[in-house]
Amino acid sequence: MTIEFRPFGVTLDFEPVVQDNGLVKLKVAPEVSAIDPRNSLRTNGFDVPSLSVRRAATTVELRSGESFAIAGLFQQDYLNSMREVPGLGDVPVLGALFRSTRWRRNETELVIIVTPRLATAADLGPQQPNPLGAFDEPSAIDLILMGATAASAPPLGPVGREP
Repeated sequence: MTIEFRPFGVTLDFEPVVQDNGLVKLKVAPEVSAIDPRNSLRTNGFDVPSLSVRRAATTVELRSGESFAIAGLFQQDYLNSMREVPGLGDVPVLGALFRSTRWRRNETELVIIVTPRLATAADLGPQQPNPLGAFDEPSAIDLILMGATAASAPPLGPVGREP
């Protein structure tokens, strides 16, 4: 028996094609996978978890600046467990003192919003801010005493430096 390790999490495959009429034809294929302990396999004293995979795929045509949203891949998980002192946990009314109950509810939904923008070499000049650049995180003192948040901190320049 062999065990194959597979990556899991959220992946997004897309393939944009700019057409002659100015439309952007976009193939979008999101995939969400998670470890599923309910379908695990026990072999040689080891638990081998399985993967739960959800996929979607679509093709859209958009003009530059238009937006498209794909939503779904909804997941609901509910787990509960109960521990009790044998015999005492079954006593009416007083048995609750000898029981421990845990529950966990988890709901997730993936929403993807796509907005294609056609860019030229002039658009890529140094005057454009870098949206992936660093931001100035407030110190603990500013956060606690002054109420400063990352949103209220002064923005940094194009490559992570003060303007």
